[in-house]
Amino acid sequence: MPELTEQQTEWLTGLRALADFCEEHPEAIERYAGYEMNHFVYSVGNLAALVRQIGGKWEKSPSMGQYFVLRQWFGPHHIDINAAREDVCTKVGEETVLVPDPDAPKIERKKPIWECPPSVLALAGKS
Repeated sequence: MPELTEQQTEWLTGLRALADFCEEHPEAIERYAGYEMNHFVYSVGNLAALVRQIGGKWEKSPSMGQYFVLRQWFGPHHIDINAAREDVCTKVGEETVLVPDPDAPKIERKKPIWECPPSVLALAGKS
């Protein structure tokens, strides 16, 4: 196991203190709230490297707009690794969708269609 930096130790101490506080004061816990940690990377190679470095079981998160997101769950909490969708996926077309507009019933908007790899780790050598 790698040795923790002073900053990482301080972060973990604070997280444990928060958990202890919430256990003593359950009213501080929102019923449906979860803690989320985000990492941002700038290439499929960096994405694959971070997945390998952190380890564990990752799943693709549902469409997150301009981001491709891999997520690892811990109960209601999760870690996300985010990359710009165009750095990981291929744009294969676009579709027209109807979206709500406050001043009109619905408006048409073009939405890209993305094809993302089944395994990001398999692509690691391509970046």
